[in-house]
Amino acid sequence: MTDLTVQAIVKLQPAAKYQRHKVSTGLWIGVGTDGEKVFFVRYSVSGKQIEYRIPKRFGLKTDAAHISLMDARAKTAELRALGKQGINYEQQLETEAKATEAQTAQQEAQNATVQDLYDAWFPTTRRKDGGAELKRSFGRDVLPAIGTKPLRELEEGHIKALIQPVSHAGTNRKAVVILNNLKQMFKWANGRRPWKLLVDDPTLNLKPEDITQPEYKEEERDRVLSQDEIKTLVAKLPAARLVKTTELVIWLTLSCCTRIGETVKAEWQHVDLNKGEWFIPESNTKGKAPEHTIYLSDFSKRQFLALKDITGGSKWCFPNEDGTDHLNTKAPTKQIGDRQASLRDAKPLKNRSKAGDSLVLSREKWTPHDLRRTGATLMQSLGVKQHIIERITNHAEQNRMQRIYQRFGYATEQQDAWAKLGTLLDQLTSAENGQAPRESVDATIK
Repeated sequence: MTDLTVQAIVKLQPAAKYQRHKVSTGLWIGVGTDGEKVFFVRYSVSGKQIEYRIPKRFGLKTDAAHISLMDARAKTAELRALGKQGINYEQQLETEAKATEAQTAQQEAQNATVQDLYDAWFPTTRRKDGGAELKRSFGRDVLPAIGTKPLRELEEGHIKALIQPVSHAGTNRKAVVILNNLKQMFKWANGRRPWKLLVDDPTLNLKPEDITQPEYKEEERDRVLSQDEIKTLVAKLPAARLVKTTELVIWLTLSCCTRIGETVKAEWQHVDLNKGEWFIPESNTKGKAPEHTIYLSDFSKRQFLALKDITGGSKWCFPNEDGTDHLNTKAPTKQIGDRQASLRDAKPLKNRSKAGDSLVLSREKWTPHDLRRTGATLMQSLGVKQHIIERITNHAEQNRMQRIYQRFGYATEQQDAWAKLGTLLDQLTSAENGQAPRESVDATIK
């Protein structure tokens, strides 16, 4: 059979089915039902026959979309010669494409910025707030300052220059948080290409004392309100002119030993006053802490009853102003902090409450989180065992084996502990706190 000429290929007509015609040794042409003509090369590599489809269509001349018969034959000779050397042409193309892609990526990476690294890292972070606070921090404090900085130019001095003004403003804790977030991002980058090739971690040798004021010490808070201070708090609340729901945040956080975020995020669907239970889903707890059920004392029930009169029509126990979400978790802390002006470490800020020092209880400032610690300490003083208090405060169990195998919940013991705390708080707050009488709680619920 003679080789097909250009004229012979031009005369090939489409049929009802796709057809192939041999052109010459190792070269074939396929004719589609629409008349499209495409060359195929058949060659062998180590005894295995391989067929390669030339991506361009047949044409009288070779151009961007077409290949001539002469060039198709030249490509056939090339592939058959490579096959004799044991080279698979398509695999060679793939290898070359990957090398080109890697080289291009490397060249592009050389110009990568802090913003580019953040955009790659942020989706990998797993935080219960969906990364909202992290995104806010970087968007406010980091990216405006160094976001456009090429990573290859980034140095320790840039990080110091970014964070030190924050601590100089008196917000040392905020400065430490920014540093820790940056450390997490660069640690992530250090284990992944191409990022680890682009930057030496500029935070590696930085410690909190390098970016905070000399007098600042990051210490674990151990503030606990004494029983006398709780009595004083009751007396001072009317003059403090707090939003009523914030007062209820105080008493619920204290009597339930919850975190401020857990309290503020509460939904009415999770509060069953008839059963005397408040369920906290895992999404509202901190870190790896599991879901949690609180067995409400009569004291705590009264707080929820008072709250229901105010926000019962909302999905949230503590809704924001337009009712679209829960209250900002920082709002109660800000309101309480505003009323301890003389004890603030930071410089006085504008637009703060005129209530001044109306919630100063001693020489030491207190926060809503201290109420949780206070509740746990009061339980301890009432003889509640330590392992029960640990269950009540819902700390994540650090011992893996205990976490897996010791599953008993101590519900009865927890319920008794909350009841004891509630009774004590009833005694400390008395009727002047404006709560419903204890004997009327069940009747009110019904």
